[in-house]
Amino acid sequence: MIRTRPLLALFGLLAGLTLHSQDIHFSQYFNTPHALNPATTGVFDGDYRLGAAFRQQWRSVTEPYRTFGLGGDMARVAGIPQLSGGLWLFNDRAGDSRLNTFHASLSTAWNQQLDVQRGQRVSVGLRVG
Repeated sequence: MIRTRPLLALFGLLAGLTLHSQDIHFSQYFNTPHALNPATTGVFDGDYRLGAAFRQQWRSVTEPYRTFGLGGDMARVAGIPQLSGGLWLFNDRAGDSRLNTFHASLSTAWNQQLDVQRGQRVSVGLRVG
């Protein structure tokens, strides 16, 4: 039997948190795994991965919107095969208003291999920025 009062208290604490985000507009989001989800940290074949993305929108206006992102991650942090870590940076400048958003975050993930032959895994990630 699950006690509902502790679950309701936990939900109440979590519901009171305020979260903010900026919707960056990369049209090929699958090519920016660092921006997509922190659980994708370390999910690749190899030891290190670097990636960059640039997007310029509405070039016909006076000052176009520009977004630049840069990310990197590594598998097997501290010699632990399941642990990975990464870094994601992006800068977004919005046209004539020059509204600028700069974001830097660190991510870590635990990637548990389930089936070696099929390459199935479960990944849990956390991003702090």
